[in-house]
Amino acid sequence: MSSKSLAANAETQVRSEPTAKKSFDDSTLIRMTKYTGIRLVTMAITVTIGVYLTILIANMGGYVDTIMRNEIRDNTTQSILANPSFRTLSTEAKQRLIQEKITSEENRLGLNQPFAVRSLGYLTNALTLNLGRAMQMTSDQGSKEVRLILLERLPATLLLTGTSELFLFFVSVFVALALSRKYGGWFDKFTIALSPTSAAPPWFYGIFLILIFAAVLRVLPFGGLVDVPPPDNKIDYALSVLKHLILPAASVIIASIFLSIYTWRTFFLIFSSEDYVEVAKAKGLSPRDVEQRYILRPTLPTIITSFALLAITLWTGFTLTETIFLWPGLGITIYRAIGLYDTPVIVGSTIIYAYLLAITVLLLDFIYALVDPRVKIGGGGAVLGLSIILGLLLVAVYALVTIPYDEAVRLWRGGEDVWYLNPKYAAPSWVNFFSIKKAPVSFAVSTADGTMSKTVTPSSEDIATTDIKYSFDYQYDTFPQEMILYYTATFKDKLPFASVLWTTPDGRKIKIANMAVDRRTAFRFSQDPKLQKTLKTNDVMEGLFADPKAETPTPVKGIYTLEIIGTTFESGSTLDTQYVSHGELYGLAGTDKYRRDLMLPLLYGTPIALAFGLLAAIGTAVLTMSIAAIGTWNGGWVDGLIQRITEINLVLPFLAILIMVGTFYSRSIWLMLGVTIVLGIFGATIKTYRAVFLQSKESSYIEAARAYGASNSRIIFNYLIPRMIPLLIPALVSSVAAFVFLEASLAVLGLGDPVLPTWGKVINDAFTDGALYQGRYYWVLQPAMLLMLTGLGFAMLGFALDRVFNPKLRDM
Repeated sequence: MSSKSLAANAETQVRSEPTAKKSFDDSTLIRMTKYTGIRLVTMAITVTIGVYLTILIANMGGYVDTIMRNEIRDNTTQSILANPSFRTLSTEAKQRLIQEKITSEENRLGLNQPFAVRSLGYLTNALTLNLGRAMQMTSDQGSKEVRLILLERLPATLLLTGTSELFLFFVSVFVALALSRKYGGWFDKFTIALSPTSAAPPWFYGIFLILIFAAVLRVLPFGGLVDVPPPDNKIDYALSVLKHLILPAASVIIASIFLSIYTWRTFFLIFSSEDYVEVAKAKGLSPRDVEQRYILRPTLPTIITSFALLAITLWTGFTLTETIFLWPGLGITIYRAIGLYDTPVIVGSTIIYAYLLAITVLLLDFIYALVDPRVKIGGGGAVLGLSIILGLLLVAVYALVTIPYDEAVRLWRGGEDVWYLNPKYAAPSWVNFFSIKKAPVSFAVSTADGTMSKTVTPSSEDIATTDIKYSFDYQYDTFPQEMILYYTATFKDKLPFASVLWTTPDGRKIKIANMAVDRRTAFRFSQDPKLQKTLKTNDVMEGLFADPKAETPTPVKGIYTLEIIGTTFESGSTLDTQYVSHGELYGLAGTDKYRRDLMLPLLYGTPIALAFGLLAAIGTAVLTMSIAAIGTWNGGWVDGLIQRITEINLVLPFLAILIMVGTFYSRSIWLMLGVTIVLGIFGATIKTYRAVFLQSKESSYIEAARAYGASNSRIIFNYLIPRMIPLLIPALVSSVAAFVFLEASLAVLGLGDPVLPTWGKVINDAFTDGALYQGRYYWVLQPAMLLMLTGLGFAMLGFALDRVFNPKLRDM
């Protein structure tokens, strides 16, 4: 369509709007009635197929069959044992009767039928949430009925999602419209600068919100739905719920609002330069009328599609958000069910999500048809972003070169025998740079590597004296956690003997221990009752380091000397020692509750995260965009088939399916990657692409290409897809970060690869151990910052490329 025809159409539209209103309303009502009826039928079929696929996935390992068989066995056993007429039967007769009843009931329910037929039998029960009783979980009233458990928690999820999504939609649209009028201003630049932060999911920001407003400022609660005990007054109860809602809703909004504003601002800017908008302006229409009729209205299909798919994404991501904030909804329910291996609740939660997603898709279709009459039945950022990505790639290469795969797995899965030199719960050494009170740093020295002096003096032919010394300057304000001596001795029959002497900076000499030394002996200072008695305190570290005359135990700063005088009684016998001081700080990353050096997962998690993100993004983005373009261009049955497949896939809750795969089958990262790609090809973004392609399909340059005989493939790949690059580049590039966060999300849920050290697994361990509530912020913040750095790197590069490929935005 030419520019003149567009202008003519716009002029005609301006003139004829009042007279056409009645006919428009009538035609819209008829069209919507037909469309809604057809879509209700197709959506019912879609939901049925989606739920059946969910049952198939869950039952591949026999879990649904197990649910049914366990329930039959429990009910039959209880019924027979409670029946007075069977009490006189022998134990063997009772067991035989129970087994006969069980077999009869299994035959009646079709458990002896083929797999596919048997799964169809579960479909009706699944659609009505008649999944029997939970294995472990109960409702607040004590019921084990899965339906009651889930329906009890559904309102909390609807409250959180509804509040955050409605706020997100209206604020994003109005702010985006305002920025499209005044692009280039300080607020516009501020919003663009913050857009890359949307690469992180809500649970990520939830960690920081809890840390700031709950742990540090203590102005908002850590989590939950209401105060404990709940207020009796309804107004106070509502205010308590609102107070608890602020942080989780804020985390959802922060995670999406800047990218939503930026994306919709881009749509508005592009459409504001169209010819029909210029004609409307030339007619003297007010800026508000121009925005509402000629900018907002044409972009509504794309905006609604984008928002609905954002809502779908948020639905599947609320599992972790609710878990972080202890919000009593469906998300935390499925998380707890995973930990308890409560299969009926897991399957039921997945089906509830399928219903919610189906309703979202149906609303999307309804509103889309209402606003779009065409629907009928039938620069600096680039350098910084690239620098971050290159830095991460260098870290990944360094980790793979210096830590072989087998060694990384061995270290990560190792216990005390591997990490005995490390303290538990030690913060990173750099903490001292930000602290007034300096905490002691852990260290280890040994005679074997020469860091401890060792002098051997023979006394006779068989007897020799070994003098081992180590002096160190202690300039810290707190005490070590523990000190340990590890002896290694060689001898035939007679054990060596060792005396340990401790000298403080103020000249005190303390006899630590006298002991016989076996081939491998460990002496832990704090656990020795004789030393506690000598120091007259149960806190050995205070007794060794504190000034006994001081009122408050404070370490005496200066040179401390540890001396070990050993005696061997056989020719050729040797005595070596390793001295380990477990301080409050360790290394660059600190340690966890298993004494593991957190630098290992921080380093080795980098190549794992990048590999998962890049492979998943490449495997889905190209195919998704190509399929959307092919379907939009060809229309008809091709587009219909693609949309039906997509809708079936959309009612399969993405994260819930991954959770079921990880719970029922395997947590291998490669299996998760494969499922991610398969589900991602026909994922939510295909509808976003289709909405944009529908706009471009009517453009004048497409009609010109048709006129000179361009082939369908040439139009699709040379005209349609390149036209979309300015809008698709941010999503394509940032999708790498999204998949990185997906892998981390699975690990935080406890579904990470059990073998590999990853960032998400570190966060999972930290939350399991209550790190945020106990002040061990480093444990969570370090992997979280690496996740944020990854997201920012890819998102900033995407935004920079957006300006390179979109000439209209270079000065915006």
